[in-house]
Amino acid sequence: MKNKLLLIVKILISGGIIYYLFKQISFQNLLHTYSNINLLILIIAIMILFLQSSLRSLKWKYILASDNIYVPYLFLLKSILIGGFISLFLPTSFGGDVYRVYALKKYNLDALQNASSVLFDRICGLFALTSISIISYTFFYKHIIDYRFLGIYLFGIILFLIFSSERVLAFLDNIKFKILSFFLSIFKSFNKYRSRKNTFLKSLVISFVIQNNIIWLIKLYCVALNISIDIRYLYMVVPLIYLTETLPISINGLGVREGAFVFFFFQAGYTKEEALAVALLVVAMRYLFSMIIGGSLFFKAMLLPDKKK
Repeated sequence: MKNKLLLIVKILISGGIIYYLFKQISFQNLLHTYSNINLLILIIAIMILFLQSSLRSLKWKYILASDNIYVPYLFLLKSILIGGFISLFLPTSFGGDVYRVYALKKYNLDALQNASSVLFDRICGLFALTSISIISYTFFYKHIIDYRFLGIYLFGIILFLIFSSERVLAFLDNIKFKILSFFLSIFKSFNKYRSRKNTFLKSLVISFVIQNNIIWLIKLYCVALNISIDIRYLYMVVPLIYLTETLPISINGLGVREGAFVFFFFQAGYTKEEALAVALLVVAMRYLFSMIIGGSLFFKAMLLPDKKK
């Protein structure tokens, strides 16, 4: 009952924001923004989206190897692409992560280890995203970022370092609580990730490359729509826009993400129609890519399931 109520609230929030945004714009102006869209640039964007999935697969492979789990790269790439397709039809983007954990059982039966690798993958991405936001805001806007946001950022890093440390893990290992053993298994995997400094550093570097590519993807979408915008401004606001997607208050970020685009672009002097055009193009390209690539792999897996050799 509680889950159904939460889903209804998310639907109302997403639907309400979308309804409000479309009431604020001119459909004629919105369609005009799309009238001269550059299709060649969108093809390049599709290639970058595939590159993103390839990099995520490589990062995941490094993370798993840190926990002594060795999985073929192409299997991980396939799992990420299919997971992306599945998440399109679920109320949260984390639905694709559930599939990744399930798919990994083919090579490793420890579900907690598998979940830990996917969770750490998300944490690395969130760390890179917030770091880019803080650095860009400080250097481009020439202003110290809000101390509350910086405090949460530093607090998160400290918590990770504490709960993945050898001393804390040894202390928790002596406490016999069933629920604690669940988290202890995850923290032990986190400890392995950070102890292998070479692979840990590679995972972080790839995370920063992925998040950097997202910003340039938005720049490409703006160029495709003939919207001229300073890349420095995108470095400041795009991480904040994508952080709104992580908030569990909407259906897969729908409405909240578009509202954030409109808010930040409008602040920089662009029309609401231009901002919404970019936001909708982001979603359309995400669906197009996932349905063509991930969808094809998903239906192939359903019709011709793999057999472990």
